[in-house]
Amino acid sequence: MKRPECIPDASVQHSPTNKEEERKVQRGWKRMLGFCFFASLICYIDRTNMSVAMVPVAEQYDWDKKTQGWVFAGFFIGYALTQVPGGILSGRMGGPSVVIISVALWSLFTLLTPFCAHSLPLVMLARIGLGMGEGAAMPAFHSIAGNWYPKEHRAQCVSAVAAAMQIGIVVSLLLSPIVAASWELVFVGCGLVGFIWCFIFYMYPPTNAFTPPVPKPEGHCVPWKTLLTKKGFWAIYISHFGGNFGFYILISWLPEYFIFLGVPLEQVGKFAVPAYLSAAASAYAAGYISDKLIHSGWGVLTVRRLILAFALGGAATSLFIATLLKPD
Repeated sequence: MKRPECIPDASVQHSPTNKEEERKVQRGWKRMLGFCFFASLICYIDRTNMSVAMVPVAEQYDWDKKTQGWVFAGFFIGYALTQVPGGILSGRMGGPSVVIISVALWSLFTLLTPFCAHSLPLVMLARIGLGMGEGAAMPAFHSIAGNWYPKEHRAQCVSAVAAAMQIGIVVSLLLSPIVAASWELVFVGCGLVGFIWCFIFYMYPPTNAFTPPVPKPEGHCVPWKTLLTKKGFWAIYISHFGGNFGFYILISWLPEYFIFLGVPLEQVGKFAVPAYLSAAASAYAAGYISDKLIHSGWGVLTVRRLILAFALGGAATSLFIATLLKPD
């Protein structure tokens, strides 16, 4: 039997009509959540690998700080390029289809990175390709949350993906002893893990993954003018920008920050892991608390504002304290 070319969303499954169908849908939700969790985990392992490996790679190829900055920037160039296209494609093909393509793309460029590192243009292309794959995955995860899960379960879905991001960073940091011995092995191994995820997802997709999506009206398009004039859009955009600004500084430079403080490379993970474990726990707790508050009658907007204010305020305070630390 020929497999379908794409994996559309299961939007029509949100209102099961009997207990058997409800159990089937919930199994599909759980399996899809598991796949998204592990895709997000792999995503952030691959995203953080270069940060952990930068010290031995820079020594091997004589990269100064400016070159290192460009290598980090290459990822974000690709990442920015595919955010909007990834969202558009998720609406047309379904989030699951975009996720599997994204994982395959970024896994390929992760695997190729050690073979490109001798040439700055080639490693930049590999980093841009990695960013393009991961950039498209982010809106796809949110598309899955919106189309696979009812409103009262969406925050838990998104927060599980967010928790996986932190755990992925932890795993990457724990690989620092291997990086110190052979950084190339880490990139090749992580690339292969991504392809294994793609194979399993393609061969054993969630049960209701192939349910046809809800058809969109003819001529449906994104109302950009309306969107860009909404206060809510800009509030989300600015808060997301602020959160990511600090977050990506940490992802990119935290290993070097600890080395600056006198921590050996093979011990960096020991010092950085607690921060990301607490972030993973708080990410999932935030989603759980959000859903509980909304279910108990709190306004959705009030809950979102409360959680966001706590998150951004805590992150800003922590970054400020980090600037006060000096090497012994």
